Amino acid sequence: MIFGASMKAKNEILWTEIETVQKCDWNYKLDGSEEEMEKLKNSVSRDNSVGVLPVRVVDFNGTRMFEVIDGNHRLQALQELGWKKVPIENFGEISKADAITIARRRNEEWFDSDPFKYAELLRDEVMGSYSLEELSRFMPETEDQMKAMIESLDFNFDDFGKDKAQTNDGVPMRHITLSTPEETAVEFEEDLKDFLKQYPDVEMK
Repeated sequence: MIFGASMKAKNEILWTEIETVQKCDWNYKLDGSEEEMEKLKNSVSRDNSVGVLPVRVVDFNGTRMFEVIDGNHRLQALQELGWKKVPIENFGEISKADAITIARRRNEEWFDSDPFKYAELLRDEVMGSYSLEELSRFMPETEDQMKAMIESLDFNFDDFGKDKAQTNDGVPMRHITLSTPEETAVEFEEDLKDFLKQYPDVEMK
C-alpha cells in the first residue's frame, strides 16, 4: 500500500492499515488495567466494531502517520486482537492544541445520565437475555455494580421519615446507610444528591 493513497479530504472516514496508526503520547487518560482491556476486547469482538477513531496527520521520524486523537485504548485492543485495518476519521494536519480540544470533547460526557432509568432498563429489558456474569465480561460495570444498580430500584424512598427513631437529643430522625463500590462512590453520591432534591425532608450527610 502507498500511504499517500489514504490521505483523503479532511474529516473523511476511511479504513486504513493499522500499522499506519499510532497512539498519541499526550493522552491524558490513564492506562487501562488488564481486566479493563479484556472487557474492551470482549466488547469489540462481540460487536465486531470499534466505532471510528479520530486521527490527525503527524510526522513520525520522517514518516507521515495517523496519530489517534481519541481512542488509544481502542487502538491497543485492535492491535491485541490482530485487526489488520482500522476505521478512522482523518482531521488532517491539525495542531496538537486542536487535537487536545477534540479529544476532550469526544471523551467527556456532555449530559448527565439517569442511573435509575438505566437500572430499570438493565432489569426489565436486558436481564431477560443475559446474566450479570455474562454482562460483566463486556460491559463497563462489574457484576457487583450492576447488581447494586438493580437492587437500588427496590429501595422505597417514599418511606423516608416514617417510623422515625428518637435520637439522644429528642429530635426524630431516621438514619439509613447506603454503600457502593469505591470506584463508583463519587458518581453515585452525585446522582443520589440529584435524586433526593425531590425529598426536601431528607438530609444527606
